[in-house]
Amino acid sequence: MSNKFGDLSHRFQKRCEDDLELLKIALIDTSMRSSDDFQRRLHQLAGASGFFGQAELGERALALEGRLVAGLEINDLHLQDLIDRLALVV
Repeated sequence: MSNKFGDLSHRFQKRCEDDLELLKIALIDTSMRSSDDFQRRLHQLAGASGFFGQAELGERALALEGRLVAGLEINDLHLQDLIDRLALVV
């Protein structure tokens, strides 16, 4: 069982690295922030973060997803806050 968790943990770490790169790109390419794919990635990050004990990261990702669902924009400060938190995990 612990081996399966280790594999999942490794996959989560890799996904966090990928998400960090995506968020950094979205900091420059603001058009990405309104895409369905971007919203999906935030949703997945929020869910997985909670599972792996990264509640604060999950809450921040969920807050950004909520802004998109509500039709609000994600500004640079919102995005940088999530990038900074995610960088602590990676």
